[in-house]
Amino acid sequence: MRYRTKLTLVLVGMAVVTSGVLLAISHRLARQILVEEIQSKVLSIAATAGALMDGDLHRQLARPEDQNSAAYTQLEAEFRRVRDANRRDDIFIRYVYSLVPTDKYESEIAYVVDAEEAGSGDKSDLGDVCEAKPGTMQVLDISAYQIDEMVEDDFGLWLSANAPIYDHAGEPVAALGVDFAAHDVLAKTNALLWSGLAAMGVAVGLAVGLSLFLSRHVSRPLDRLADTVKQIGRGDLNAQARLTANDEFGEMSDAIDGMTAGLRERELLKGVLTRYLSYQVAEKVIRSGVVPELKGERRPITVLFLDIREFTAMADRMSSEEVVALLNEFFERMIDVIFQGQGTLDKFTGDGLMALYGAPLEDAGQAEHAVEAAVRMQVEMRKLVARWEEQGRHRSLFSMGIGINSGAATVGNIGSTQRMDYTAIGDTVNLASRLETATKEFDVDILISESTYQAVKGKFKTKSLGKISVKGRADPVSVYAVLDHVEGGAGGG
Repeated sequence: MRYRTKLTLVLVGMAVVTSGVLLAISHRLARQILVEEIQSKVLSIAATAGALMDGDLHRQLARPEDQNSAAYTQLEAEFRRVRDANRRDDIFIRYVYSLVPTDKYESEIAYVVDAEEAGSGDKSDLGDVCEAKPGTMQVLDISAYQIDEMVEDDFGLWLSANAPIYDHAGEPVAALGVDFAAHDVLAKTNALLWSGLAAMGVAVGLAVGLSLFLSRHVSRPLDRLADTVKQIGRGDLNAQARLTANDEFGEMSDAIDGMTAGLRERELLKGVLTRYLSYQVAEKVIRSGVVPELKGERRPITVLFLDIREFTAMADRMSSEEVVALLNEFFERMIDVIFQGQGTLDKFTGDGLMALYGAPLEDAGQAEHAVEAAVRMQVEMRKLVARWEEQGRHRSLFSMGIGINSGAATVGNIGSTQRMDYTAIGDTVNLASRLETATKEFDVDILISESTYQAVKGKFKTKSLGKISVKGRADPVSVYAVLDHVEGGAGGG
């Protein structure tokens, strides 16, 4: 579900719940206020009418046959005047009557005077018994002012009130009862309810419109940020959100744009590193988040020197463009081999190069990786020459010599404040260079030192060439020619 839809549903839901709660509370309060007002009016009518009735006449009505007496007729007429005077639009008194408790049961009540007309079907005769209505008036007290709770029966909703009728001595002789047809008035609260529901519908409609507006307003920058992130995910590191809002979206936009700039710098750094380091090594450096120590340090490394034989004479027979194109194609292949073996390109030496293994990152198999790279370089060189000859670009003999030595050397940034190179110096480097030169004397492609031989013994086919004297060393050094890989792990030397 989209964020815009969720936001709309939340806002509309809040509007419905809020309006519903307010409507329920207001309807309940309105009903309560109306009921209290009706109770007050009905009790006031009962009290006023009770005070106007002649209690002495009422005492004369003790038997059913007294209903035909002049006293009953006079009181009946008074009751009807009270009833008719209080049948108004604001309040409608349905029944007016008088009650007395019987001597049989405490809860048993008998009618005395009823204002309803004879033959109406609603008139109660003198002495008719009824039980107390449920509500507050569980027991009739003719000396008290009583108001009943709302009572619902088959004929509707009713509210009853009683007030004492006193004789000339001030003694209560009966209770004047008033029944109010509350269902008609309370129906007005239903009208209020419907009005509230209509208002609620309007509020929900406004909430829907507002939520759609807000959701679009809020989701538009979110959509833009999401599109920017998707573009970045597809590799477009030039994508930018560029939101100028001075809020959380603006801050998120700045963060994403800053992240994109960081990714561009990371890719640039990776591109720079992969010019000198293998892709795997460069990726490891970047992912680790720790830049290898490039300060001067002494550590075990393996140094590989490569040089194209008789290249100067070969270049004199070609144009400058041909020379550059040939070297670029050749070095492209050689550098790929170096990087695949976790090597580091140290420098180009005109028609040759120097590579390091075991720097800047440590490599336990550095000697094996260097010799493996040398063997593969020779294979790639022969493939390249064969292709050149098929294209007619180069027909002269093309070969190269590789010298490899393992040992301790000083590695680090060497140069000036304007320009520095990460390189290695020391006797280990010098011996590797001398071995590359000696490949011409022994007419071999790959020459390795005793230290390198001991590290790779049994993994490559080698041939001992004895010892040679090296400039700068008092003692001769043992050298070995690498012939090829060992099949099944056996080798000679």
